[in-house]
Amino acid sequence: MNYEFFLSKEDYRSYSLLKYLEASSNLSESISNIQEELSLSTFLLKKTIDKLKHDLRMFDLEKNFRLTVSEVDIRLEIDGRCSSRALLSRYITDSLSMKMVLAFFQEKYVSIENFAEQHHVSYSVAYKVLQGLKRNLKKYQIFFEKRKLTGNPKNIRLFLYNLFNSTEISFEEVYALPIIIKTEKMLKQLNRFYALSAYEKKKLFHFLAINLLAEQADSLDIARNQLLFFSDVGFYHLKGTLGIESAVFIYKTLSWLYLHDKLDQRYLRKNEDETIERLNDRFIERFEKQFKTLGEETSQLIRSELTKIHFKLLYYTINKSDEFPLDVSFFRQNYPGFYFYLIEYMNELMTECKELLQDKFFLFFSYLLLLINHIPVQLVSEPVKITIDFSYGAAYNQFIKKNLSLYINLNTEVIEAGKTDFPDVIITNRNNLYEEGASQVVVWLDPPRALDWGNLTKILLTIQEEKYRDSKNENQEIDFF
Repeated sequence: MNYEFFLSKEDYRSYSLLKYLEASSNLSESISNIQEELSLSTFLLKKTIDKLKHDLRMFDLEKNFRLTVSEVDIRLEIDGRCSSRALLSRYITDSLSMKMVLAFFQEKYVSIENFAEQHHVSYSVAYKVLQGLKRNLKKYQIFFEKRKLTGNPKNIRLFLYNLFNSTEISFEEVYALPIIIKTEKMLKQLNRFYALSAYEKKKLFHFLAINLLAEQADSLDIARNQLLFFSDVGFYHLKGTLGIESAVFIYKTLSWLYLHDKLDQRYLRKNEDETIERLNDRFIERFEKQFKTLGEETSQLIRSELTKIHFKLLYYTINKSDEFPLDVSFFRQNYPGFYFYLIEYMNELMTECKELLQDKFFLFFSYLLLLINHIPVQLVSEPVKITIDFSYGAAYNQFIKKNLSLYINLNTEVIEAGKTDFPDVIITNRNNLYEEGASQVVVWLDPPRALDWGNLTKILLTIQEEKYRDSKNENQEIDFF
């Protein structure tokens, strides 16, 4: 879920400015473009810049981000130690929306008047915050009633879990001491058997604590088919590790460990979920029909990863698309074969399974990462043929060829100069040696600059995309995003 709606208008403008500059190619942008893209008047832009500088100092982020403003543009300097999400996290943590959610979660909410008085804001401001939360969370069947969160219990747990993990809020601000002590003990036991990163420890702490509270309130539930994934060996091992009697809590924890790649085969049993098997079969059959039959080992690996994707699809129902970036340009540019194949596949799947429409972004990016990680790009795209012909001879040409595989993450094939194969691109340091024709001639300096490698990548990506379109006899991109 995207929690930017927690931010006040002023905080949202400051965060949007930092995020916009961070995403720009040279970490700078003209003032006119910024005003147009962010819909800011001259007055509002100046106010936003002043606030952003102030907040970076206040949150001790000034060493990570430095703004330089001139009459024509704004430049951002970064040290690479954190991203704009650090500012977003702090804004969410300090927001009135967060304080309101905590009041309901902890069942300490009394009334609008009481909340406004406690947090030194007007009644109208507090009322506006509550109405904004109600409006944004209604679509997830989460409501603010009777001084506590009500509605879909599973969505409430996932909403809180994702919210707390996206902020800098401390455990002590969220949970009562007995829950913290019990959760820390469980986490320590789990960490004996499963390697957990710092972020995974934070995530697992919130997961355990929220589910413990739900279990105590007798509102912890689980889908029957979810139980089919885990073996008795896994169940009893985790029961002993956690020291808890609740079977539902144990299966919930097994599910978290499964989705975070912590369980080996001993903990799992053969998938018996018909919906997951159908989606798995459909993906593999369609891929093999389009390209070629996968080897047994690769097919088993793909099926295992698909099962995990579809498990999350079915049993973690709150909007999952926000877990993945919606800016798809990077993937389109760097993996056009996988990208365009999946555009076609997803359009067919959405036509046949309209109930999956709300999760199309989650599925697209999950499938895309699966293919990138486990399928050789040569399987889905025709190679771009390159001839290397520099004036320094074979040894230098070999040096360029070796570096080509390091700098270019694309399906390329180097062919010797003079061979009958016609190259798509000729890389050389010689001017006016090759006439422009079917091959594109790229002239480099000696040795090549980063700029030369960057320009070559753009050329190869364009050629590869054209090859894919030619192979499909299509002139327009299929509409998906």
